[in-house]
Amino acid sequence: MEAKIHREINGKAKGVWVKKYPSSKWYAILQVEKEKEKDKLLPTDRVVSLDMGIEKFVVDHRGTAIENPKHLDKTIERIKPLQRKNKTV
Repeated sequence: MEAKIHREINGKAKGVWVKKYPSSKWYAILQVEKEKEKDKLLPTDRVVSLDMGIEKFVVDHRGTAIENPKHLDKTIERIKPLQRKNKTV
């Protein structure tokens, strides 16, 4: 059986877990400690402010608003008829 490495391992290995799934496949999960990547961060003086609310989902510091997607309302409307159909008394 050939081992497959899905990602390059960068850092110091700190631990490993070996797991066998019901499909009889084995997986090794590695815990790796990476060095801090200070050099990759770019210095910036910009600050972004976000306000999260109910009427407007997000408003940034410039006043740009993102509307509330109202996932809950859409989901409830879809679930109501299904609950009535499956209700047993």
